[in-house]
Amino acid sequence: MPVPVWPPSSFSRIAFAKVLLWSLAVFCLPLGAQSPVQTLTTARDISAHVTPKDGDPPPVSLDAVVTFMDPGNTIFLQDDTGVTFIRAAKSNPRPAIGTRLRVKGVTHSGLIIGGIKPETIEFLGRYEPPPAPREITQDDLASGRYHYHYVTLSGVGRSLHRVGENAFTLRLLTGAKVVEVRFDEVPTELPPWVDAELRIKGLAAGDINDRRELVAPYIRVRSIDDVELLKRPPTEAFKSPPLPLPELQRAIPNAHRVKIQGVALSAPVAGGLFLRQGDESVFVQTDDTGIKAGDVVEALGFPEMGVFSAHLTEAECRVVGSEPVPQPTVENPGGLQDGRDADLITTEVQVAQRIDRDHGTELVTQAGPVSIEVTSPTVLPREVQSGALLRVTGLSRVTATRSDGYRAKPTAYRLWPRGPEDVVILRSTPWWNSERIGLAFAALVALALLALIWIALLRRQVSRQFAVIEAKAQREAIMEERQRIAREFHDTLEQELAGLSLRLDAALPRVTDEKAHGLLDQQRRLLGRLQTDTRDFVWDLRDASRQDAPLDAALRSLMEHLQVNTAVPLKFESNITELKVPPLVQHHLLRITREAVNNALKYAQARNVSVSLASDPSTNSLNLVITDDGKGFDPSVARALDGHFGIRGMQERTKKMGADLEVVSAEGAGTKVKVGIKGVV
Repeated sequence: MPVPVWPPSSFSRIAFAKVLLWSLAVFCLPLGAQSPVQTLTTARDISAHVTPKDGDPPPVSLDAVVTFMDPGNTIFLQDDTGVTFIRAAKSNPRPAIGTRLRVKGVTHSGLIIGGIKPETIEFLGRYEPPPAPREITQDDLASGRYHYHYVTLSGVGRSLHRVGENAFTLRLLTGAKVVEVRFDEVPTELPPWVDAELRIKGLAAGDINDRRELVAPYIRVRSIDDVELLKRPPTEAFKSPPLPLPELQRAIPNAHRVKIQGVALSAPVAGGLFLRQGDESVFVQTDDTGIKAGDVVEALGFPEMGVFSAHLTEAECRVVGSEPVPQPTVENPGGLQDGRDADLITTEVQVAQRIDRDHGTELVTQAGPVSIEVTSPTVLPREVQSGALLRVTGLSRVTATRSDGYRAKPTAYRLWPRGPEDVVILRSTPWWNSERIGLAFAALVALALLALIWIALLRRQVSRQFAVIEAKAQREAIMEERQRIAREFHDTLEQELAGLSLRLDAALPRVTDEKAHGLLDQQRRLLGRLQTDTRDFVWDLRDASRQDAPLDAALRSLMEHLQVNTAVPLKFESNITELKVPPLVQHHLLRITREAVNNALKYAQARNVSVSLASDPSTNSLNLVITDDGKGFDPSVARALDGHFGIRGMQERTKKMGADLEVVSAEGAGTKVKVGIKGVV
């Protein structure tokens, strides 16, 4: 068989070349090449876009119609897909509503939907009628689904309020809920919209929190021209007959104002009036003042259901007569459970808590199973405290209820006394009230704490004193043992050495051989030195206080002891006091001093001996110097003689202390012994 050849034909060669060139083109592209960023061109895409914190906003190119513009130069746009906005800036133009714009820029993360940060804003040169507003309900507005849409909403005007000099608000009742409408322009006179049926056209907006949630929805309107008056308010509403109070709740669905009439139970309090009509009473929320108790009042307002009973809100009142002030209704706890809302009542309460404010006193009280918060307009007497029993007269409002089958029963009230005379003390607070019990308990806790601290300090003091007593007992025991050892040395060894010395003294003149005589004389001197060391050792045992005393005091005591046995003046000087050194160091310094002084007295025939103790701050050292004016000696010869003048012993002691020993002497020039110790000052 013939072997196949690649490519098998001229056509195949051409196809192969095309495939090869395409493959090379694909693989020669840069490895890091990325597809171009997509430009957002619809309002829906822009409003839905959220730029990551570390990302770059995508570009925008949008053709849309202006639907609204606020005083801050934020421009709201709408196209066939949805709505968005141009971020507020002083450089933004102020196009008319209906103007078509072409906006280019990048996205801007708005509070709740995405917007545009413009780079160029182009007028397309043609005007279009504004898009028809979308009809919504209060629930639509609260949900935020039509946020920044051009909308319309119908309802009944409840009230109008100026907000500064450049804006006012309208409260619009739509269905059973109230919507706030904010106007950017204020007319010279507020329009007569209260109790009128209105249709509002404006921007669905609202206050947004940091979680991008709609907190307080409202409709933003440019001017009163965007409000359509559907039905005017009644011209002479006060001429309508008053509504009986039992019919008040049934008038709520009517959504319009109703008129009631009653006698004022007091001057305005708690933001309104309390009126009594026969055996019934009602609360009227109003800003009117100048009404006093006993005035017959006509109130025109919107009925609304409260916690327990219906009342009037945003009412307009006028006085049409006067009557005697109605008497309060006396209620026991059982009657309060049946309900006494918006009435003047008298009841007995027990105080649970008192809170003083700048304007008066608030009491938390209990009347059987019902809790009552009493708000007094003045500061009550100090006798009114927790546990006191009071008779309180005041204007009541039910603040909480519970369900009892098909019946609502009040569980909490708020009571406003008209003055201090409405609070009468029936029984003062017991002496052992909760506050005083708390203070007594705190005092007991403080006393217990002080007792514990005192016990701890006492135990520490006792432990310290016990340690002192124990140390003293140990010192006394040690001292007694030292005295016993000293007595034993004195009675045995010292006496035997004295006897041996006497025998050597008696035997020395009888020896005629010069060599033997010299040997005995050397032994007699050695025995004398041994006697001296033994006496010093016994003295050390008996006077142990020098080991515990400061170094200067111990040296002074030693010099006084040595002075007793000689007529040669012994002088001691020191420029330091109360210096404590380690016991071993002090022992060696005392022995060196005694050795040097004894040598000066016995061998140097000195007429004066002085000992000085001084510190050198520059080197942080302590210097002990013993000098005499004796006949002196040659230190090199003395070192060669084993044991002569105790120089070797001094050297061994200074070595144990880590000190330096310097002996300066010459025949006929006296002797100077210097001991230097570093790091003890």
